Parts: sequence; C-alpha cells; structure tokens
Amino acid sequence: MAPPSDDQEAPLVDIGGGVMGPAFVLSSDVESVAGITDLLLSPDLIVEDGTGKPDADSYVSVPDATDYLAKFGPFPEWAGADIEQQKRWLRTATRDGIDGLYYGWFRGTIEHLTQALQMPRMGLSDDDGRIINPGTNPLRVQSATALLAAALSTGEILLPDEEGSQTGALIERTESGTGIGSTTLRWSDAGGVTTSVKVRRQVEALLSPLFEKGSNTQVTRS
Repeated sequence: MAPPSDDQEAPLVDIGGGVMGPAFVLSSDVESVAGITDLLLSPDLIVEDGTGKPDADSYVSVPDATDYLAKFGPFPEWAGADIEQQKRWLRTATRDGIDGLYYGWFRGTIEHLTQALQMPRMGLSDDDGRIINPGTNPLRVQSATALLAAALSTGEILLPDEEGSQTGALIERTESGTGIGSTTLRWSDAGGVTTSVKVRRQVEALLSPLFEKGSNTQVTRS
C-alpha cells in the first residue's frame, strides 16, 4: 500500500496495546510513537516466582488473581476493570498489604538479601508443622494478595494515615503486653472509606498459619 499524499490523512491502526496511531509513520517518528505507547501502558507486573527476584512487584499474576477471585467472589469492580488498573491494584496490595501491614509477621527469614519481597523464605512453616519449601511463593500469600487487590478495587485503602483526622485515620493504638492480639488498632470510619474488616479477616485467616506467633494484630472499628 502506498503512503498517503500530502493532502491525505493516514488511516489509524492499532500500534500496540490498543493504542491507535497512523498506519504510515516516518522512520524518524518511530521512537516518539513507541514512547507514547510506553506512557499509556503501565509496565508489566514482575511476579515473584520463588527465585527471589530483586525487582518483583507482585506476589500473583493478573490471570491467577482473576481465577481466584472468580471462585470466591463475586468481585464486580475487579472483573470490570482493565488489566492496567488490575496490575496497579496488585502492586499496591503487595507493597501496602503483604509487605506493609504484615511485614515481619512471617516465620523464617528471607532467602536472598537482594530479593524485593518477603517471599521466598527459609524456615517458613505452617501451624501444622508442614515446611514450606524454600524457593516457593506460597499459594496462601498469592490468594491473600488477590483479596487485598479486590478490596482496593472497591475504593478501600490499606494503610490509612496514622495522624490527623483524614478519612480512615488511625485514632487509637493500644498495647497490652505480648502475644496474639496484644496490639489493637482502631480506625476512623469517617467518610466510609476504610479497609474492610471482613476482607482483613479473610486475609489474616489465609496468612495466620504462616505467622510467627506473637505477631498477630487485632483490628477493630470505632
């Protein structure tokens, strides 16, 4: 097909990732078109696969998270979102959820000093004494990440501000010794945008068999 003449507009075609661009691009413009595409698309998820990736940013892939949530849903907000938004939710669920809310709660130690996330771990076992093999990303952690991402899809926040009176602010922290349930956090419900107690309980039910006892935290709502 011949390129259009000076008084014709080039037809638009999909130049990748659903981004529309001119069918005929001068070689000098190729770099700029690719740059626009990169800006519109978020980077691919780097999913931890048990090897201890130094740049991992999610415990679970979008397809695996979607499969899990389809089984235990419905989660219409997640299902109706585009894949780019789903990737962002999984990154936040990993950073603010598993590696934020539950940092330091898991048994054992990280396998590699250079790994980005809390998994994989050495010395990780569950409450029944079953050893979680080193070099693995536990299914419980993947499932919990998917649940936290589903919570984000409804507009909830995972790490409310601990100071001030903003919506979802932490208004009380009570320490009562050591052991399970020794720390109680009370979150403000002002405005209705807070981490769901139900989701947190589901997540902690999944993860608690892997926790070092004495690290558990009770969550209550004012």
